[in-house]
Amino acid sequence: MFKGSIVALVTPFTQNGDIDDLAFKELVDWHAEQGTNAIVCCGTTGEAPTLSSEEQLHIFKMAFDVSKKRVPIIAGTGTYDTRKTVERTRQAKELGVDGCLVVVPYYSRPTPEGCIAHFTEVDKVGLPTIVYHHPGRTGIRLSAEVLAKIAELSSVVAIKEASGGLELIQEIQQISDIPIFSGDDTLTLAMLELGAVGGISIVANLIPQEWSEMIQSFLRGDKERAKELNALYEPLFQSMVLETNPQCIKYALSLLGKCNPHLRLPLLEPKEENKLEILRAIPKRWTNKRTLDRAKKRAECSDRI
Repeated sequence: MFKGSIVALVTPFTQNGDIDDLAFKELVDWHAEQGTNAIVCCGTTGEAPTLSSEEQLHIFKMAFDVSKKRVPIIAGTGTYDTRKTVERTRQAKELGVDGCLVVVPYYSRPTPEGCIAHFTEVDKVGLPTIVYHHPGRTGIRLSAEVLAKIAELSSVVAIKEASGGLELIQEIQQISDIPIFSGDDTLTLAMLELGAVGGISIVANLIPQEWSEMIQSFLRGDKERAKELNALYEPLFQSMVLETNPQCIKYALSLLGKCNPHLRLPLLEPKEENKLEILRAIPKRWTNKRTLDRAKKRAECSDRI
């Protein structure tokens, strides 16, 4: 159902911490024009833990209205509370979104049986669901057998795999034909080589057309072109994970004038030395010498403190 380059979209904020509706709408419109294959709203990159239920529904509706069916909208509806997850998924479905991204319940660390029960309840809503497996954020690493069991649910259409390695995707594929997305830009090409159908990406916020071309090149059989593009943009996607996501991607987008770098606490803007690394990784044609000089001076001042 879903395939290719899916952006895990940031949530722009104003200086006083409110959602920047205008910047958000412009980002959705830009991705629709640039060929992004789907947009995830209110995921980790979208700072979902800091957003109220009302704010999340507002974001889902804005994305759906602006997209005008040009690009599928996937709502991040997962929480560690099954009832809240089900209710938010139901509300997202009523708004007309195309699917939902539901993270494995975090913090409470349920058993595998509890995780299966959680997704079974979400399945009853009937909205196409991508299961998000990220042990580093949830504290739970599910086995291939458990993920395959969850994948048998009728609404589950894919798994976003972000366990940090390649072993699990291979184990899943031995027992299930569920489509798998890379949840780690640094491993996307390697996962495509193992049969993944695309990536749910941080760096696609910054280079939507280019990242989509990388993935689509591979999927249509032009592996050499995909490898060239992956190598070209490796410094960029590596710089996006110098600090906790989405601190780096928001700063990078601010350099391009796409949104402010503001985040909600406890997240902060990147350290000055990392801001400089991000700026160096961005293709020179997108910035100017004055911007680079300012970043260098800030980094030097930070070193002296």
